[in-house]
Amino acid sequence: MTSPEPILFCWSGGKDSAMALHTLFQQKTFQVVALLTTVTETYDRIAMHGVRRELLKRQAESIGLPLHEVFIPPQCVNPVYEARMEEALRIHLAQGVRKVAFGDIFLEDLRAYREKNLARIGMTALFPIWKRDTRELIEHFHRHHFRAIAACVDAKVLDASFAGRELDESLFRDLPSHVDPCGENGEFHTFVFDGPIFQTPIPIRTGEVVNRDGFVFCDLLPADLDMCPAIPSFRAKREISLRWLLQRPQMIQQGGISMNENAINTPRLLYRTLFAVALIMLAASLRIAPHPWNFTPLGAMALFSGALLKDRRLAFTFPLVALFVGDVFIGFHKLLPIVYASFLINVAIGLWLRDRRSIARISLATFLGAIQFFLVTNFAVWWLLNSYPKTASGLAACYLAGIPFFWNTLAGDAFYAALLFGAYALAERFVPALRPFAQRASA
Repeated sequence: MTSPEPILFCWSGGKDSAMALHTLFQQKTFQVVALLTTVTETYDRIAMHGVRRELLKRQAESIGLPLHEVFIPPQCVNPVYEARMEEALRIHLAQGVRKVAFGDIFLEDLRAYREKNLARIGMTALFPIWKRDTRELIEHFHRHHFRAIAACVDAKVLDASFAGRELDESLFRDLPSHVDPCGENGEFHTFVFDGPIFQTPIPIRTGEVVNRDGFVFCDLLPADLDMCPAIPSFRAKREISLRWLLQRPQMIQQGGISMNENAINTPRLLYRTLFAVALIMLAASLRIAPHPWNFTPLGAMALFSGALLKDRRLAFTFPLVALFVGDVFIGFHKLLPIVYASFLINVAIGLWLRDRRSIARISLATFLGAIQFFLVTNFAVWWLLNSYPKTASGLAACYLAGIPFFWNTLAGDAFYAALLFGAYALAERFVPALRPFAQRASA
C-alpha cells in the first residue's frame, strides 16, 4: 500500500477552501502538510478577505495543520506577489512537496495562472472541487454542517447588508439571480468558523462594517476580544478609534439562529474535555484500590491528560490535583516532589500524541514514560535517601534493585493506557462531537 502523497494547501479561510480541503481529507490519496495563506502586511489581515490574522491562526490550530503565512504589501503587483509566493513554495519543494491544492471552481484564467507559476519551479496544481456545480457545492456545504459568515462583499453587485450575514438558507434565497451561489466571480468572500475539518469551532462576533475601494468589509473579531491584540482595521484613511475597539455589538437574529453579541460557538470542546476528565478521574480513583507495587494508572493518566486535554494548563494541573488527593488518603513522603515532577514529564510526552494518536505512538509514549519514571525516581532514591552509598556502584545497585518495580510500572502504564485511550477511541466512534477532525471529515 503506497503512502499518501504530501501536498500543500492554498488556504483563504473561506468556504471554497474549506470544501476543497474537506474533499482532500475524504480522498485519503494525499497528506496535507501545511496551509499557505497570503496576509496583507499593513493591515495584518488575509489578502482580499480582510479577515484578521488572529482568526486565521485559530482556523489553522483547529484544523490541526501548520500555517505558512506569505506577507504581501497592499495593492500588491503581480511581480512582487509571484516572487514572495515562489520563495514560500520553494521551502516546501525542498522538503519533497511537489503539489499545491487550491479551492478554485471554474475560473479558467486563474487556474492557468496558478499552473504556469507552479510549473516554473517544478510543482503542479490540484483543484479538488474543479468544475463542480456551485449549487451542489452549497448543498455539500450545508449537508456537512459547515458554517461561514460573509466577511466581504462587492458593493457593485451586492447590497452592503450582506456583509456580516451567516451563509444560511435565507442568505442564498436573497442572493440576486445573477450572483453565483459560491461567489466564484468575487461577488463575496467568506470566513468559515465551523465544520467537519475543525476540531473545535472558531468563536467570533461581528464588529464594524467599512466600505473601502468598492468593497464592504465586516470586521470579524474573536469572541474573546480581550485576548486579541489590537490590530488596525480597514479604514478610509482615518485613525482607528477607541470607541470602535470598545463598541458593544448588539444581539442579532439571522436565519432563525439567535447569536448573543454575535458570539458563534458550540460546546464541542466542552464535551471532549468533560469526557476526558471523567476518564482521568476514574483512573485516579483506582489508585487507592489495592494493587501490586507500582502497578497504578498514574503514568497512563498523565499521558492521557497531555494527549486529550486541549488546554495545556489543565493538562498539567489536573494530574497533579489527582495525585495530591490520592496522597491525602495514602500518605506523603520525602520523594513526592520528584514523583510529581516525573508525572509532569509524562504529561509532556502526552503532548506529542495530540492529533497523532495511533497504537504505535501510544505504545512508544507509554514505554518512554515508564523509562523516565524509573530513571528519575531511582536516582532520587539514591541521592536523597540513605539506602545506598553515594558512589557509582551504589547508583548501579539502586537501579538494579528497582528493575522489578520498573516492570510493574510498565505493565500498569500499558494496561491503563489501553483502557483510557481505548475507551476514548470507542466513544469517538459513536459520539461525533468527540471525534478529531480527520475522522469527522471522512464520516
